[in-house]
Amino acid sequence: PPRPLMPGAYWNGWKAGGEGTCFPAGTLGHTGFTGTSVCLHLETAAISVLLTSRLNQENPPDLFDLRRRFHSSASNSV
Repeated sequence: PPRPLMPGAYWNGWKAGGEGTCFPAGTLGHTGFTGTSVCLHLETAAISVLLTSRLNQENPPDLFDLRRRFHSSASNSV
């Protein structure tokens, strides 16, 4: 991105990570309707992708916390 973004702000369809988002600070992420998400870790040039499916369920689960834990773990692993 051309300049630092506030957490939760959008840049070309990507959400800036940080407080209040499911993505770590210093990342850009995008969530999908089916429960998928992708996170671009800007400092390390790593990408983490979570593939899930919450379709065809009567009460689909909220995946915010799962996404947050997954992408934070990926960010800490690189």
